[in-house]
Amino acid sequence: FRDCITMLLSRRFFLLRLPAPPVPHHRSYPCRASSGSAAAPSSGDPPSRVLVLGSGVIGTYTALALLRRSVSVVLASVDPIGSDASASSGAGGFFMPFKADDPRIARWCARSLDVLDDPTIRPHVEILDALQLLQDGPDKSPPPEWARDPRLGYRTGSCVDLPAWNARRRPRPLRLPPDLSDDYASFRHFAAPVIDCPAVLASMGEAVRSLGGDVRSGPRQRCGSVRAAADRAHALGCDTLVNCTGVGARSLAGDRAVVLGRGATLLYPRDGGGAAEYDDAVVITEEPPWGTARDPAYVIPRGD
Repeated sequence: FRDCITMLLSRRFFLLRLPAPPVPHHRSYPCRASSGSAAAPSSGDPPSRVLVLGSGVIGTYTALALLRRSVSVVLASVDPIGSDASASSGAGGFFMPFKADDPRIARWCARSLDVLDDPTIRPHVEILDALQLLQDGPDKSPPPEWARDPRLGYRTGSCVDLPAWNARRRPRPLRLPPDLSDDYASFRHFAAPVIDCPAVLASMGEAVRSLGGDVRSGPRQRCGSVRAAADRAHALGCDTLVNCTGVGARSLAGDRAVVLGRGATLLYPRDGGGAAEYDDAVVITEEPPWGTARDPAYVIPRGD
């Protein structure tokens, strides 16, 4: 369980182990929190009932992982699982570390690939060729540690050679923009899982309910502070609280550094432009002319 949670949760995660409430009231108890770490309770003191706040991909999978370990779970969020208001529903679902240099990334990535093979998730995952376009020549340095996983098949190449390589690809060539070598010198290529996030959320939500998870949603589930969340956990008979609220941590934990970040997203049907003759590919770049470090450009085929 610890590895699953560590892999999925960012530094905005915290876990609280709640002492039994004093009688008759419980506003004076101390709460112990670990911020930036996803340490699980010790094996000798497992949680008996857990309140998970937030029902995006992280919260719903956390609830599912706990239920599979026979831990009673309440999964609470303002919006229902899979709501369009959720950041998870709008996520591209493309597997790749992005603007992160944490030394644990390689371990997180390896564990993520394992989790994507979960029977609840696997039907909604495609493995697509991914190309990251660069202006400099082919990178001769060793690949980043996360990319050394043999399941990814990571390699680099020259954009000048890309058309000939693509023409030889079997069973079909990739559907790529023409004349890439006019704007970019090289590429990084790997086999990238792409997750249909709305479908995964629906599947995991169904699994949580089938295992007896207590799923709650609506305005009454909003908690304006950690203390309010801890009070809610005690009222529900929970001894552990897990924060998976994402951007909701801005108000829940008073963390003003948490802000929304999303660019312009254009949606197109996947069945056009010669879909029968080509395979889809993920294309991403943070370099001109298509993108910048501030405003990356990406094409992510996903779902229907």
